[in-house]
Amino acid sequence: MDETAKRLLEAGQKKGYRDFAEIARAIDATDQTMTNWKSRGVSKQGIIKAAVLLGVDATWLAGLPHGAPPTVVSEVAARDCASQASDRMETRRLALLDLITICVPERFANARTMAEALGFSPAHFSQLKSGNRPIGNKSADKIEQGLGLSRGTLDVATPTQPIAAESPVLGPEPEPISDASEQQLREGYRVANAGMREAMMSIARAALSSYAKRAKKNP
Repeated sequence: MDETAKRLLEAGQKKGYRDFAEIARAIDATDQTMTNWKSRGVSKQGIIKAAVLLGVDATWLAGLPHGAPPTVVSEVAARDCASQASDRMETRRLALLDLITICVPERFANARTMAEALGFSPAHFSQLKSGNRPIGNKSADKIEQGLGLSRGTLDVATPTQPIAAESPVLGPEPEPISDASEQQLREGYRVANAGMREAMMSIARAALSSYAKRAKKNP
């Protein structure tokens, strides 16, 4: 069972619900949705609704940092916490989208190959991108480690270590970019925040280092 589903069950039982199915039905989840939650994780909307219903920390339910284990609180407090958790989930989602923009197509053919290189199924990765499924700590670790970023990068979008120049996850050495791709990179850099600009520069430095090594071998 996925970690978020386990947490939902734990919180629900503390509130008096007998099992996972009873908890899920209380927040209007269908049988198919319950099955998906158990194997793939509870959706963002499911987490928010459950947090308010059960009076627990939505940050903890979503598997995000600094979440407090289930202690029943008032509905007002639960709603306030759910709002904060939603913001944190969105921060991670937007950081992921920025990283996809940076890494595709210069390191991966497309988002699908990036997902597979990082150890996600295309469907799971798509749900992380859309926000239908929160990026919990386990998924965040896979993304950050796979791209050679420091832990916590997705929470602040400011890398503290460069993307690894020789990381096998990043795939083969890139070919020279087209004029259209160069224009996209320039535009992406112009609108990026400081953290994403640093990540883009890290990738550029890695590419230049790779070209320099290849030039020495094949003068």
